Amino acid sequence: MTKVKRGYAEAVATEVLAPGPDRVEAPCAHFPACGGCRFQDLGYSAQAAAKETQVGDALLRIGGLADPPLEPIVQADSAFFYRNKLE
Repeated sequence: MTKVKRGYAEAVATEVLAPGPDRVEAPCAHFPACGGCRFQDLGYSAQAAAKETQVGDALLRIGGLADPPLEPIVQADSAFFYRNKLE
């Protein structure tokens, strides 16, 4: 484990026993070390769905909106080369 908090713990995966149906090979040589694209090993449609779920959850839990007005995510033309974060 890398971090233990009161309500959860964080760890680093050491092995994938059985990849899920949406898992893909991350195309970036810096994944996952840089942290800029933490969903790179997930298919692009599944990435968009996961991000939409995160936004809805944040609006519900943090914002207190019972039925947040979400519009569908507009996906980029390319799954890569639009990100601008590197650590």
